[in-house]
Amino acid sequence: MFELLLNWLGLSPPSNLVFWGILLYFTVWGILLNLMFLGVKSDSVSDKLEKSTSSIAQLGENGCGNGKSVVPFLPTEETDSAGELQSCVPQMIAVSNANGDVASAPTRLTVPLGDRTPQTATIAVNDVASATLGDRIPDGKNNRGSILPEDANLEADLNIVSEAILPTSEPTQFDKTIINQALEDSRIAIGAKIQEFIGRRREIIGSYEPLYDLLLDYPFRGGKMLRPTMCISAARAMGGMGQVALSTAAALELYHNAFLIHDDIEDGSESRRGKGTLHHNIGIPRAINVGDATNVLAVGLLLENLSAIGVTKTLNVLHEIEFMARQSVEGQAMELDWVAENTQNLSDRDYFKMCVKKTCWYSFMTPCRIGLIVGNSSANPQDLVEPLAGVTRFGMILGIAFQIQDDLLNLVGDMKAYGKEIGGDIYEGKRTLMLNHAIAHSSPVESRRMLEILATPRPEKTPEQVEFVMEKMRQYGSIEHGWAVARSLAQKAAQILDSLDFMEPKTPLRPGEKWQTPVHDRRFLKELINYVIYRNL
Repeated sequence: MFELLLNWLGLSPPSNLVFWGILLYFTVWGILLNLMFLGVKSDSVSDKLEKSTSSIAQLGENGCGNGKSVVPFLPTEETDSAGELQSCVPQMIAVSNANGDVASAPTRLTVPLGDRTPQTATIAVNDVASATLGDRIPDGKNNRGSILPEDANLEADLNIVSEAILPTSEPTQFDKTIINQALEDSRIAIGAKIQEFIGRRREIIGSYEPLYDLLLDYPFRGGKMLRPTMCISAARAMGGMGQVALSTAAALELYHNAFLIHDDIEDGSESRRGKGTLHHNIGIPRAINVGDATNVLAVGLLLENLSAIGVTKTLNVLHEIEFMARQSVEGQAMELDWVAENTQNLSDRDYFKMCVKKTCWYSFMTPCRIGLIVGNSSANPQDLVEPLAGVTRFGMILGIAFQIQDDLLNLVGDMKAYGKEIGGDIYEGKRTLMLNHAIAHSSPVESRRMLEILATPRPEKTPEQVEFVMEKMRQYGSIEHGWAVARSLAQKAAQILDSLDFMEPKTPLRPGEKWQTPVHDRRFLKELINYVIYRNL
């Protein structure tokens, strides 16, 4: 029918899988919304949707309502003192030091994650444990304390550059037993889920089987499985059953692998997880198609949530995924533009902003947020406002630390353990924290020379040129700067996690739970902090 309509309009049907994926996404939304209108769950669901629809219209007029929803565009039925339906609130979170000095801090980081004028809330990272929600997020017009992925803004004064860097302790070992057990069991469970799901799609009459063989490549190259493990651990720490988070966790892993396929092409990378990148093995056009197909399959996995967690939570998860994907491509666009334009004079703050978009949302913040949504047993979405605020801050700080450490490993790591080429970021011209630091602290002649090298196309760069950049990083203490910033951020993340008292210290396996890994809970999230910093050393 769609193709007939296009032909009638004189247009050619598109062949790009990205288009069909987007079409499928909105088709799914139409089906789900119609199901809710028809009262699949109950009459109250339809009533809630009706109120949500009117509130969404209000969003279009006013920019945002009076917000209590924990997810974008899904307001609750609660009203404010004037009797008006409350909906989402865009916010800015200013993360300050222990002294609370945000406005005058020279290293303030502004991370706009929305496009509406936000209100501002101030949070002292070192004082999160003792502060109440009212203290952290002041009440005001159109401000009810919701932190939403769609309209939220994160503004963080990380206070970790120059003299503001926190003193760091000696390297702390993480519990390898917990980390290894949690990640290995995730590889088994997530791998089995992905293999079973792709197998069912392969068996559909008329399917093109060779495509599905390629879809099994990246997911089974021995990735860390951090994102699905975080999702399941957060869900179980909230009291949920492990199996209810499985489909969403597997979808996160597919999205991650789709991003990797496209990222490798955009960066011109040569190796991934110890093997040649997919586009080097099969060519760029076919690799792009496999990445597109991986994204489409992830949508199918998310639809399985309808029977596992219900319509409302499924919609909530879809909103989180959509926002995550949008932030990731924006962050990737920032990084690619810096390379294409040979940008200079970038600060630590610029790098943090890119990291939040490109890495933090899809690698840490969204997996934890979705875990809380899936694992939460309360029917009242307001019960998640403060927990979501906490894990969002935790994921942001830890995510930046993770990306800095990943960039450090690209410079000084072991290729076998790291899984990617050493020095690849310099060959690709990526603006890392360490590179920006070296350019900023070198002489004018040296910085011009480095910029000339970075602007040289990858195939034309020589090992001697890459070594020149590396030497300047060593000479000006850029490697040490990166270590100090990453460890400082990890300490902040640990402080935030300690304050999240809504998570149980341990979540034993319960009767009826179809899961076998008890350490998929808060214990994994705690050990993850030091694992992020001290892995592959």
